[in-house]
Amino acid sequence: MKSALHPLHQVCSETGLNAVSSRYIGPLLGNGELCLFLDEHGVMHDYTALPTRGSPRIYWAGRRLRPEQRPMVAFGYFTALPSWEWLESKRWSQSLDPRTGIVRTVHERAAGREETETILLLDRNLIAVHKRIEKLRGSASLDFRYRLCPAGGLGLPEGVTLRGGGTDETGAWFDYQLDGVVRHLGRIALGADKPCTAEVRDNELRVTIPLKADADEVTVYLALTDDLGDEMFYKHTGWLGRHADHPMLAPVIRDLFNRPVTKGDPVQTVHELRNWTRKDGWVAVRRQQTKCWEEFFQPGWIDLPDAPEVQAIWETGMYATRTQLTRWSIPVTIHGDAYNGMYFWDAMAGVKTLLQAGH
Repeated sequence: MKSALHPLHQVCSETGLNAVSSRYIGPLLGNGELCLFLDEHGVMHDYTALPTRGSPRIYWAGRRLRPEQRPMVAFGYFTALPSWEWLESKRWSQSLDPRTGIVRTVHERAAGREETETILLLDRNLIAVHKRIEKLRGSASLDFRYRLCPAGGLGLPEGVTLRGGGTDETGAWFDYQLDGVVRHLGRIALGADKPCTAEVRDNELRVTIPLKADADEVTVYLALTDDLGDEMFYKHTGWLGRHADHPMLAPVIRDLFNRPVTKGDPVQTVHELRNWTRKDGWVAVRRQQTKCWEEFFQPGWIDLPDAPEVQAIWETGMYATRTQLTRWSIPVTIHGDAYNGMYFWDAMAGVKTLLQAGH
């Protein structure tokens, strides 16, 4: 695969960027379960979305409430408050590599530099934000926060109750219960690969990491886990009653009903993720992300050296398709503001593309 990034996948300001905007549509991250859009700093921030724009929240495929329309549950947002933000940004750039799912954001501040790489692992629900700083003035620290909240609000999402939490020298976590289509339990954990001060404040997790202003780097990890497992929801949506006499659907649905449900263990999953990131570090995490995306592209990879724009458009389409490829469907977007995360008949176009690409 080519290493050069096409201009269609990057944006730059030679005068810097010192204020985020609700009009900016940032890079899309997704892995078929989680879906979110980043802001100009490679994280997220809270704001009132413009009409027809998606709210700045994380959404999780299959996590819905009980009402007839089964609205998706928003899983909040994460943001960073660096102590050096007062230094004026003189030059800014942001890029998304659709072949690796890595978003790179760079601020040049006075004589210093701040570089951020943000990824959502393709094979697990782990968000990693890696920051590297050099030649900044004054003392440096990074305040990183995650808040579990709905679109348009800062309290808990409907149907969610907290069940306690905790902290240690590398992070914080809390457990929750979601009374959705099915009732299930989850854990959300925020941590860093450096010693930090961690805090659980109501529905918000916080870590503060001291850094060396002249040169330093840190990775912050956000893990979202629950025990929903491979639940397919057919037992809870009335399908069997509506299609009991259907010659083709009834046997399929009965077979699905008889399959056992394998549930996850959110506490164990977080434990395993923290052990992995502590042991192997950011380099291994980044390498795993690159490997997973290479495996996705490899079966149907094409190379169009004489048509780079077409190549870039194809890579964008394949990237977008994979980020929204759930276990059940290919929805418009895994987002509560995009047709409530539903899929339609034309999703078959995406299925045909995947088949033609060797999947």
